[in-house]
Amino acid sequence: MPQQDMSVRDEDQLARDQSLDQLKDQLRASLGYEGGADGLVSMESGELHRFMGELGDKIAEHDRLIVAPPWLAKLQAQVARLEGEVVDLRGSLAESRAEVLELRSALQARPVSPEHGAAPAPAASA
Repeated sequence: MPQQDMSVRDEDQLARDQSLDQLKDQLRASLGYEGGADGLVSMESGELHRFMGELGDKIAEHDRLIVAPPWLAKLQAQVARLEGEVVDLRGSLAESRAEVLELRSALQARPVSPEHGAAPAPAASA
């Protein structure tokens, strides 16, 4: 049984090595990289940290441009301003409507005297 485990592990390691070799060949062909013994690009840790930092900055910049392009903030500000104007107009409309209803009810509640109640009839022309 342990022999079988070793052979499975050897096959897994062989498959892993082959995939790393393929990766190394692809990198060499497409990017001109000469990988290290493990098939990956070999860099000093300082270089690697700098490279990863630059890569992170580029990704963040790309995400900012995709998620929040420069014109989007200006457009959002305009939309917010217009929404504020709509809210103000709705408030003014509600106040005006309330005032009209108040005037109408006050006018209907006033007693009308018989002399002033009916509008004068137009004079008949001959």
